Amino acid sequence: MTKIKDNQRSEYFQTIGRHFFRHRGSPFFLSSKDLDLITRWEKMGIPLRVVMEGITRSFGNRGSKQHKQSKILSLSYCQPQVVKAFQQYKERKVGSRKSKPDSDDKRKKARAEVKMFLKILPIPVTFLKDVYSQAYELLSQSQVEEERLELLDEEVERLLVEKFLQKEQGGREQKDAETDRRENVDQLNTSKIKGVKQLRERHKIPYISLFYY
Repeated sequence: MTKIKDNQRSEYFQTIGRHFFRHRGSPFFLSSKDLDLITRWEKMGIPLRVVMEGITRSFGNRGSKQHKQSKILSLSYCQPQVVKAFQQYKERKVGSRKSKPDSDDKRKKARAEVKMFLKILPIPVTFLKDVYSQAYELLSQSQVEEERLELLDEEVERLLVEKFLQKEQGGREQKDAETDRRENVDQLNTSKIKGVKQLRERHKIPYISLFYY
């Protein structure tokens, strides 16, 4: 039982970290302050998907020039939106039904984006067909397991790095192998994050998770 709880706790921390890095980019590590904050969220009983929703909102709300120009280095920036999302989550649990139409609307928007992508699937990224076909099936159901959609999004990014991004950079990596070995993990991961973002934009690859709708 303890091992299962430890695995769940590790997944909680790792998933939050990946989601934060996906929005923020470099540096690709969590500070001790970030880890303490995640621990606090965990003790408060904030579900993983609620934390992720709060993080997504935080970056989506960077409307002012000052915020756009500043670099977000800490998860503490996301604390207000995470707490707000948690409050809304608790309100839904005690009987509010106002969020149901919103959730269903997000599902329909995501399904439409996935359907369009499958219809015009660019040749260079045909290896994503199976993942997006699975996503379309999930999004076609009235009750959607959002955690599964998030996992499919992570699989898309893994495939983009493994089967496409590395291929594009293959020549340079082979030529500069010694240089690459001297690069630190932060720089390598930052490069991959930027590369995946560019590939998504170039081939109009939609996100699967409802957090983006």
